Amino acid sequence: MTEHEGATIDLDQVRASIEEEVRRRRASGEIPADLERELDRAFARFVPMGTTGGDFEQVLARAEQAAFIDVLVPVASARPGVGLVKRALRKLFTWYMRYIAQQVGVVANELARALRMLGERVTDVENATQQIDEVLLSRERATRPAPSLDAWADAITGAFAGVKGRVVHAECGTGPVLARLREAGIDAYGVEPVESWAIEATRLGLEVRTDEALTHLRLLGRGVLAGVVLSGFVERLSTGRAIEVAGLLAAKVAPGGVIVLTSADPSTWARTASPAELDLTPGRPLHADTWRLLFESAGLKDFRQLSASSTQATGYAVVATRPE
Repeated sequence: MTEHEGATIDLDQVRASIEEEVRRRRASGEIPADLERELDRAFARFVPMGTTGGDFEQVLARAEQAAFIDVLVPVASARPGVGLVKRALRKLFTWYMRYIAQQVGVVANELARALRMLGERVTDVENATQQIDEVLLSRERATRPAPSLDAWADAITGAFAGVKGRVVHAECGTGPVLARLREAGIDAYGVEPVESWAIEATRLGLEVRTDEALTHLRLLGRGVLAGVVLSGFVERLSTGRAIEVAGLLAAKVAPGGVIVLTSADPSTWARTASPAELDLTPGRPLHADTWRLLFESAGLKDFRQLSASSTQATGYAVVATRPE
């Protein structure tokens, strides 16, 4: 065994030696600053995507490293006498450059520190508002009977009297309201994330797509709908998502189109939803007046509440229109 076999390499020492050699050659002018900048540009251009770090921590670490300003400018030159002049100028102005560099370095470090604090706050917000997987909620809802909107079927159908064009019911459950709309001659289809409910509605001859209601609305073109019925998912929306829904309705519904929204009342929802749904849902039902505010802010008008056909009905149903 030779004297080097079995020896442990100190990587930190190797790295420190390399950095010291680079600093020495940079100071002597053997490594021109222009060459380093050109190498940096070439590396940024040809390195595989993501290697330089789309990761926030990596980007921030590089920003903190870049906050250091080296005032020892290269002085080497191939031209006679120029190196001597450069050394004289560096010696003359180093105190001035160091003064400026210290102030710029303080600002850069404080900006990096502020950015790190902002990043931590954004992470906290993301964690606090993390959206629960809708598949998990759909699986939980599928263990219970589909919600009934029978008490609101007459009022909902009446709200679409004379409407020409496609109407979507999201979420439609097993399709009772959708069936009533079809019977009234309305070109209606449904969207339902619980597959078993969607299959049951399809077996009844209804057009129902297995999809998340919000996802479906986002993918529709502008002004393609003559009307929308919203139920179920509106009771689980966070405040931000509720605002988004109001904006989507204003964009996806054609002028003169009708929007009907049914929801459980906030005071009774906790008694009808399962404990798991209560725990996992990112939001809760909003009051009718809150939807009025959101609709009006999105440019919808003629907001009014509908009357149920049964005194046993719970919750509320509201209607609004898209201005001509």
